[in-house]
Amino acid sequence: MVNLLYSWLFLKKSWKIAVKVVFLWSICASNVRQNQQTLHPSAVRFPPPWAHRTMTFSQMLTISGHSRLTIIIETSNTPYISMKKSLLFLLLFVMQLVVHAQNPFEGPKREMRGAWIQCVNGQFQGMSREQMQANLTRQLDVLQACGINAVMFQVRAEADALYQSNYEPWSKFLTGRQGQYPGWDPLAWMIDQCHYRGMELHAWINPFRAKTKGTKELATTHPYFKNPERFLRYDGLLLFDPGIMENQRYICDVAADIVRRYDVDGLHIDDYFYPYPAAGQVILDDATYLANRNGFQDRAEWRRYNVNIFVKMLYNTVHSVKPWVKFGVSPFGIYHNLSAEATSLVVTLEDFKTTTTSTPMCSIG
Repeated sequence: MVNLLYSWLFLKKSWKIAVKVVFLWSICASNVRQNQQTLHPSAVRFPPPWAHRTMTFSQMLTISGHSRLTIIIETSNTPYISMKKSLLFLLLFVMQLVVHAQNPFEGPKREMRGAWIQCVNGQFQGMSREQMQANLTRQLDVLQACGINAVMFQVRAEADALYQSNYEPWSKFLTGRQGQYPGWDPLAWMIDQCHYRGMELHAWINPFRAKTKGTKELATTHPYFKNPERFLRYDGLLLFDPGIMENQRYICDVAADIVRRYDVDGLHIDDYFYPYPAAGQVILDDATYLANRNGFQDRAEWRRYNVNIFVKMLYNTVHSVKPWVKFGVSPFGIYHNLSAEATSLVVTLEDFKTTTTSTPMCSIG
């Protein structure tokens, strides 16, 4: 509604400009016709109240308050332009104003200025609906005042949901107990609030993490209980094994469900693929490696391959549902890890260029 109001005001102003241009142009054309033999092409002698002055197009437009149009009009080298051409110019000019009408307080349309709102830190846990909405409203108002135009809202922290899902249980980071209905849909509400403020809402999911260290109890509808053999235990975490293709397809199904049913502007995943190294801990994926090694002799290369094909599959899944929805990956900022045994995340530009032109490729090794 606000954008419509700004567009109307802009068009109203544009119409006034157009009337002035028509008036000045018609006078100009009339005078040029009468004085073609003696009058310089870029000057016109006006009738009263400016009869005593000879003004260029630039001066005319300066008087009318629109000198920035000078360069457009002064490009003509001919002493006379027909009224048909004048009207065509005017029509194109007004059409351009209509196309570019926008909220003058917004930043550049194609510039993305994003912020992340997480749930995994427990900031909403145990809040009532009213308390959480008030909390989020304050956050969104501050972000809007700072010029943020895209919000990445965490809606899946541990194979759970901050939205109505047929795949996974309600998040404990809402009520404090996984699987308990909070009485509302936070994702749907956030979409409405962000769009009301002229901001985009991007759903942020953790792809492979199925349980954080702090979670002691899982709902009976949690995906772990359906296929426990597809999960890895590591340092108190529970993770979908990235080397199992069924897990990759399942996560893509979850993402497609979000994109299909909700008016999100983007979908993002963070850097939780294989776990970060912990002292004395080993990733127990031997069985998966032996069963699905795909010709790889090096375990690190095999893990990189698993993440690469998953990211590509997820990218294609999102855009097969809604091609206009943005997709992004937020890898941890590690340029190089000195530990030879560490499993760190590195995004390589060469992988991105050579493997696919549209999918970011993530390397683990």
